[in-house]
Amino acid sequence: MPIYVVISPIPSLGATSLEDAVCSRFHENDRHQVRPGVWLVRSPWVTVDQVRDSLDIKVGGNSGVVIAAGRYTGAADRALANKLQVWEGTT
Repeated sequence: MPIYVVISPIPSLGATSLEDAVCSRFHENDRHQVRPGVWLVRSPWVTVDQVRDSLDIKVGGNSGVVIAAGRYTGAADRALANKLQVWEGTT
């Protein structure tokens, strides 16, 4: 399944509508919060538009950006690295 980055432009200390949408649309095993307002998600949807629409990102809806993560590299905390390894093994 494709991996996407979901970014809320206005992360807050409390739960946001976009955060609620991410948590309700993506099972815990299919999402990882990198920092407040930024998630990596694994989704059966194949386009950024489908992910955007599922999260109600639009004028008058949730504010946010969805980016397809076709390739990535770097170093991260153990939980994120483990999750990406699992996702890569099942895609």
